[in-house]
Amino acid sequence: MELAEIQIELLKEEIKKLHRKLETDANDQKTKQSIREIRSILQTPEVATPTENDQVEIGKEFTVRLDYGDDDTDTLTSILVEKKLVANPHLTSTESLVGRAILGRSIGESFSYKLDNITVNGRILDARIPSMERARTIVKAK
Repeated sequence: MELAEIQIELLKEEIKKLHRKLETDANDQKTKQSIREIRSILQTPEVATPTENDQVEIGKEFTVRLDYGDDDTDTLTSILVEKKLVANPHLTSTESLVGRAILGRSIGESFSYKLDNITVNGRILDARIPSMERARTIVKAK
């Protein structure tokens, strides 16, 4: 599994949080298992290295405009990851409807996907490698 650099930092923060949780309940087996799983992922991570181009790739921050119909639109800015390992509103997985629809597409391209009984239409407005400052903001925001 490819990890965006931001995910590695988020996983490290998650381990710290889980260790703090163990301080109150040292016998929490679920927490201990979560720590083992995260450590396993971090031992040999396959780090995604996005390229400087206009395509949406794992590890890139993207902005899309979504049109749900009936004048209901939204703009989403997020970082694309292969799999969402830590809950964070600033990450979008390639397993999600939006993630599947935009992976490999370029700035300016349109896309669509089905959501329940409607078709959501969208356009890619931007795709860029996130700055370290932006990454720090996202890690703190979780």
